[in-house]
Amino acid sequence: SVVTANKAMLAYHRAELEELAKNYHFGYEASVAGGIPVIYALRDGLPANHIMSIKGIINGTCNYILTRMMKEGAGFENVLADAQKLGYAEANPSADVDGYDSAHKLLILASIAYGINAKPEDIMIEGIRTIDAEDIAFAKEYGYVIKLLAIAKKRSDDEVELRVHPALISSEHILADVDGVMNGVAIVGDKVGETMYYGAGAGGDATASAVIANLIEIARSESPAAMMGFNKPLETGLKLANKGDISSKYYIRIEAKDELGVLGKIATVLSEYKISVENFMQKNKGNLASLLLSTHIAKEDDIQKALLSIETLDCIVKKPVMIRIEG
Repeated sequence: SVVTANKAMLAYHRAELEELAKNYHFGYEASVAGGIPVIYALRDGLPANHIMSIKGIINGTCNYILTRMMKEGAGFENVLADAQKLGYAEANPSADVDGYDSAHKLLILASIAYGINAKPEDIMIEGIRTIDAEDIAFAKEYGYVIKLLAIAKKRSDDEVELRVHPALISSEHILADVDGVMNGVAIVGDKVGETMYYGAGAGGDATASAVIANLIEIARSESPAAMMGFNKPLETGLKLANKGDISSKYYIRIEAKDELGVLGKIATVLSEYKISVENFMQKNKGNLASLLLSTHIAKEDDIQKALLSIETLDCIVKKPVMIRIEG
């Protein structure tokens, strides 16, 4: 029997481990969200449901940083340094702040829920390094908070979206109050509706709780391999959705010269890709301006093409920043 918390191994080698685990116990509850029994919930608590979506805050480091940025107006680098001093972030924080830790965990959950055998390089992964005070100000002005979300969403009978990225979510959203180093996962089943799992996502005690739970499950079990719970992709018939086909609302920050005609040039590009603006703010900084806007629902591919076109305008001084708005 094996019990592990090694999420990276599971993210890359789930299919092989499934084969190896056929005649053995294999526990991995501690690999996702620490002490929250979210793997148990998916595998044993919700088998009567088709899982419609999973949305999770499953990296405590990023959640700690974004919470302090939202509540205190602190800068990313300063909060990251504090997180490292407190032991919430590694000396090299890339796996956390660039989204890979969350992606590894998402792939494990998606394996159970959908039988998807994707690798990290197959899915959308974005981190939180580009978020700054102006993004925070826009979020507050329009009733949002910013969180790093891991999202698995059944888009049709045969396609599933898998993505990790910062997102603006309504301050009324079920995940909006998951703050600090805590984790939260919202799972929607077709029968049960939305369920919420909240608790400590990391730390010695939380991880030990999950590991010991697996050990107790092994001791109680009479037959091996009852714990793996992965579905075979060929049995589910589900495939990974194309990244460019994702539809969402978007927030965009554009740094431009404060001169006549800038808004017209940007509006022309957005119109070319059929992107309409819902909210707009402008902040002047000397001879520069920050243009902050949110869009109505648009396709990911159209947004990405529009951003590339905007970046080439002679009035733009920095690469635009985009954050998706998750309903």
